[in-house]
Amino acid sequence: MSADGKHAAAGMSLGSGGGIGRKLGKGGEGQQAYRLSDGEYASEGGGSSPGPVYRGKVTLPTQTGKAAVPPPAPKPAPQGNVTWNSKLQPRPSADQLEPNMQEALHNVAEGRDLNVSSAYRPDKRTDAQIVDGKTIDPHADNRAVDINYVNGAHIADVANKGGPNDAELRRQVAEMQDKARTDPNVQAFISPYGGFYRSEKDPTQFTELSPQHPDVKKHWNHVHLAVFKKK
Repeated sequence: MSADGKHAAAGMSLGSGGGIGRKLGKGGEGQQAYRLSDGEYASEGGGSSPGPVYRGKVTLPTQTGKAAVPPPAPKPAPQGNVTWNSKLQPRPSADQLEPNMQEALHNVAEGRDLNVSSAYRPDKRTDAQIVDGKTIDPHADNRAVDINYVNGAHIADVANKGGPNDAELRRQVAEMQDKARTDPNVQAFISPYGGFYRSEKDPTQFTELSPQHPDVKKHWNHVHLAVFKKK
């Protein structure tokens, strides 16, 4: 082989599957890219090409003739594991509740484990007191529940007692309250940490209950959740 031939051979490097090689110019300078597959000079010059190099994950072209695979359907929001363990009478059960109360309970739970200690219970006031412009207890209307456990924490043992368990319960209850606020069916949410009443005439209006509010003091050991009466 002649000297020029050796230089030309030394100046070429094969890429994967016939990539771009290099052909030397005069005196070994001014190298030009040489495409081995068709024998033509490429537009770039200088250096040698190792051929195509892939870094990281390579997405191959979509094959024609095959139907595209649809993305998986989104999973529904998890429903909380609601239990009904209570010594109170009458014993609570989901069957006692209006449908919108059942829906609101699972909506507010949003994946949390809750225990209902009280649902339906008769109004202790006389019929005359109720007729005399007084609102009936929502529990007697099957549209309220009392919750005494949240994710295994007994509210009476934890709420406002300080420490990490109190802080975690406060966080969980605050998230439940925020969820209740976005549910137009919810008429009231009251916990040991505060709460709200929603106006029936204007559902965008709320009466906020501070931790010092008398109704909050009455709910020191549970969360009260009530919905509007269906008209």
